[in-house]
Amino acid sequence: MSNYAIEGTRLELSFLDEGGASTLTDHLGAAGAVVYFMRTSTCPACLRHVTALAAAADALEAAGWSLVVVVPEGSIEAAELKRRRSYPFAVVAGSAEADAHHQAGLAERFGIQRSGTIVVDSEQRVRYSRAATVPVFALDLGELSDATGVPLG
Repeated sequence: MSNYAIEGTRLELSFLDEGGASTLTDHLGAAGAVVYFMRTSTCPACLRHVTALAAAADALEAAGWSLVVVVPEGSIEAAELKRRRSYPFAVVAGSAEADAHHQAGLAERFGIQRSGTIVVDSEQRVRYSRAATVPVFALDLGELSDATGVPLG
């Protein structure tokens, strides 16, 4: 486990979903965004993390935080995951021009796609980051609660 995005730096991410191209700016809430990067759209540990985030989505949204889940495959897989699980938040993939995982410093390590969590404020400045090669370590709700100021179970 290691931090990959430097606190205070501005993070630019490009996405694709069913609606076409977007950027992190398009997905910011009033306070900012919580961005969770899945290892794959079918990763069991990642799906458990996204389920935990879905349970916290209302509390995060009430405090002004948007939630964005990024899959490494493509916009078709992102759309299928969103439909299959009925997530009320954005599920996106990296754009054709820029792999969002790579933009966030989550390039493959030892042939394994890394996963992680980033919190950015309303100016896209990194407030918190957590990265993991082993997906079970990609989300810590206590740390996320501290980063957002939102009590999370």
